[in-house]
Order: sequence, then C-alpha cells, then structure tokens
Amino acid sequence: MGNNRLAIAGAALVLVGGLVAWKMTARQSEDSEAASAGVTLPKIEKDKVDTLEITVPGKPTVLLTKQGDTWKMTQPLDSAVESSAVDTALAKLAELEVSGLTATRKENHDRLEVGAVAGIHVIAKAGGKAVCDLVVGKYANGNTMVREFSSDKVAAVRGSIRYAFAKDVRDWREHRITTFDVASAKEISFVSAKGSYRFSKDGDNWVQAPGEAALPAFDGAKVQSLVSGLSTLRATDFAEVGTTAEQAGLTPQAAATVTLSTGGDAGVQQVIVRIGSEKDGNLHVQAEGNAVIYLLNKLQAERFMPDAESFKPAPPPEPSAAPQGGPTIEGIQGLPPGTQLPPELMQQLQQQMQQQMQGAH
Repeated sequence: MGNNRLAIAGAALVLVGGLVAWKMTARQSEDSEAASAGVTLPKIEKDKVDTLEITVPGKPTVLLTKQGDTWKMTQPLDSAVESSAVDTALAKLAELEVSGLTATRKENHDRLEVGAVAGIHVIAKAGGKAVCDLVVGKYANGNTMVREFSSDKVAAVRGSIRYAFAKDVRDWREHRITTFDVASAKEISFVSAKGSYRFSKDGDNWVQAPGEAALPAFDGAKVQSLVSGLSTLRATDFAEVGTTAEQAGLTPQAAATVTLSTGGDAGVQQVIVRIGSEKDGNLHVQAEGNAVIYLLNKLQAERFMPDAESFKPAPPPEPSAAPQGGPTIEGIQGLPPGTQLPPELMQQLQQQMQQQMQGAH
C-alpha cells in the first residue's frame, strides 16, 4: 500500500515537472519568436508627401492636401491650415526610429492603443499612392506604439509622436487673423461704442490725425502697441459652422471696427477687422475679405475697442518702500534689521558669499 502511494506521488511529480518544463520551453519559444520576428516601418520623404489623412477615434477624419507649396484642409471643411502643425506631422513620420518589437498578436492592440478603440489612423500619400498607412498608439517609457494598418505587429518607436496627430479639427486650422509688416503701417482708426479715434504716423512716432480732438496726456507708444498686436492677431477658436455675420454681430453697422492703412513698395493697402458679439468668454472677430469667423479672447479683443484713457501714458512706478541712500542687508548677527551698508562693503560681502557657495560645491 505504501509502495503504491510512493509510486503515485512520484508519477505526479514527474507529470508536474513535465508541465513546468513544457511551459518554460513554450515561453522561451514564444519570446524567441517575438525577438527574432523583427519589425520595420516604411520610410517616407516628407517633401514628396502631398496628402495626409488623419482619423482620431470619435472625431471627423481630417484630410490635408498640398496645393502647390501650400497645404489646405479639404475635409471635413475647406480651410487654411497651420503650416507648423503639418510640418510637425510630416517630420514625425519621416523620422520614425524603431527601437523594438512590442507585440505580435491582435489581442494586444487595444492595450497598446493601436486598435480600433484608441488608435490614430494616419495615411500619407505621394502622387496618389500611399507611402505609409499606420496606426499610432500610446506613449510609454520613452517610446510610441506604432503598427502598420495591415499588420498585427506593434513596433516601439523612439520618442513621442502621438501628439502630432491627436488633434481636433480646429487644431489643424489656421488661427492667424491678420498679418502685415508693422513698419509699413501709416494710419489706424478705432470705432466702437467707447469712442472714435484716428492716428497717423509722423516719422517714427504715432500722433493724432489732423482734425481729431486732442487727447489729454496722449502717449503714441500706446498706439504702437495696438498696431503690433494687430499685426499678429491669432484666434482662440472658431465660430460654429454656419454662423452668419449677422448672428455674430459683425455687420458694419453693429460691429466695432479697426481700420489700418499701410504704405511702402506694395502701395496703400487696408486691413479691416470687425469685432462682434460675445460667446463663451470670447468675441466674434472677422477680417474683411476673409469669410472665416473667428473667436478671440474677450480681454484681448477689447484692447481694440479703446477709450480715451487707453492712450494715456502708464503711471510712474511707485517709489520703493525700502529706505533710500544705499542697499540694506537683513539678518547679519550684530546688525539691526534694515541696516544700510556702503555699496563697496556690500559688494565685498556678496563676493565672499559667492566664494563660500562655490567652495561648498
């Protein structure tokens, strides 16, 4: 009886040992297969790419096309685009550097965010032919997970690239409202419920235009600041699709208006910007000749609806609360707080403190 029990126990140990050895062999085989399988991603020449199609889960597919030297959005709407956003996306595709193979099975795709749930589908074309068709996944441990759309293999790509594609439609759109050479500005006027003001350039200085009622304590630098701000005006967001100028309060009769005239070799040109109604802490803004209706932060927009106080010079800085007559030093043993020291002694003390700090390191 005892011998039978020992035999059964021995057989069980042999069976367990065999199972363990089999599992270890299978795992080693799988790891070896994964390590040796390798993965490559397509190499693209970014200057030859003329179409980018980006699909972020839950958002409309964005189609960007190159027309001449200029990129435009053609889907889901027609719009100028931020050239820097396109440049970044193309650069990331051209610089893909595989650091290793992360997975070989489809079951891992959702975990690595390269599946249908969270993966960002990116297709780049040149001359109508797809040069890469990728799914961009999560960023972890200094790498981004990427796979070719037709493959189950997931590559780890060095660096962070997901951010270059994980954008809303508005993030691809051109946010610039106005652009002109500040030095070419010759005249500017502001008309709003707060008043009407007109200024012209006299040499390097801004002055009130002839016939304008004199402003008290006028500072031309305030006009220069507004001109500079207008030259690089960028939107916070965009009006809802279908919003009309009337709905946005942008008709010439209802809107506040900024009119700037330029000179120079190109001749006289006008930049006209209208500021309309408020929406969610922003004001509707539109530049004449551009159908796009933008949203501009309210505080920024209201700068271009000045009143007479807006052109006064800034008040002088308040005098320092510290006693006059020389620098003071606090907390030195044996000296009362606020003690004044001669500048040369103060300099010596500072040098000694710096030497001590350097010696401590």
